Amino acid sequence: MPNSGRGDRAGGELVRSLLDSGALSADWADTFRAVPRAWFLPDLIWAYDMGTGRSVPISRAEEPDAWERAAYANVPLVTQWDDGRHSGTEPGVVATSSASMPSVVAAMLRDLDVSDGMRVLEIGTGTGWNAALLAHRLGSGNVVSVEIDAEVVARARAALGRVGLGPEVIHGDGRDGWAGSAPYDRVIATAGVRDLPPRWLEQTRPGGVVLAPWGTHYSDQDALVRLTVGDDGGASGPGGRYESVRFLTGLRVPDCAHVVNRTGEAAGKAWFFDLRGRSWAVAEFREGEAGARVHQSGPRRLWDEVEAAVAWWVGRGRPGVERFGLAVGPDGLARSW
Repeated sequence: MPNSGRGDRAGGELVRSLLDSGALSADWADTFRAVPRAWFLPDLIWAYDMGTGRSVPISRAEEPDAWERAAYANVPLVTQWDDGRHSGTEPGVVATSSASMPSVVAAMLRDLDVSDGMRVLEIGTGTGWNAALLAHRLGSGNVVSVEIDAEVVARARAALGRVGLGPEVIHGDGRDGWAGSAPYDRVIATAGVRDLPPRWLEQTRPGGVVLAPWGTHYSDQDALVRLTVGDDGGASGPGGRYESVRFLTGLRVPDCAHVVNRTGEAAGKAWFFDLRGRSWAVAEFREGEAGARVHQSGPRRLWDEVEAAVAWWVGRGRPGVERFGLAVGPDGLARSW
């Protein structure tokens, strides 16, 4: 599937930009040039507008130039809404398949640190682009990708076939991994998780690496954790890429969901909910007022816990997320440190 001349230029410019930023390592540059994201996108995509926070529909048939610019831009693209039940061009309710920002894809592959001959299990096939990049670099026979959505699987297989790449794409629950081709040298998850499934550790050889966006229920942000699997079947490693105070608060206030409803630049309500009980708290911020009006209910005093967590972080010099790590036992139970 050859590029257009404009696509060649746009792809080259994107690769240079990713190299200059450090997201893309030099050993991946040729693969990113050879396997552009545009080959794996449907004719209707929704580009995320960083300025407005909206997803903007772009039809290849009606706006071919805008579609190509978006395909080669460093922005996330939604490719499916509401598990495929959505129709029309307006955004749906929940994005259920997407093409990540090229800088995020490049940085994760850089951190995966693969070398020739390695076998890789990918969790979350999506468009198939990430699996294609891995297959181009390592060979199709060394890459297995698992995707839970049957229609997403079909589209990814078709796209991979069109470009002559044949990693094994499995329709199944990514939490189970894929034992049929284990053990793996690397496991990479492209979707955020709140725990590390034990099957991933079981299917990774000792000394192998599990790379996954991991976080707590406190926030929808994820830290990228890179865990090295030990001889005992457990794994441990550092985290990164997260707003430190929210990351720390999620660790120290477990089983708590956090939602902010803004009503102005400095006004709104911050809600906190106990996921295992009936405790809750709300902090109301008003324009022109320095503090917040707090109400909380239930046996857990969630606002007090959040305040204590932030005070702990401040008292230790506001450590960055790079100073935190995660240890996971063979049973999948995680302990942060």
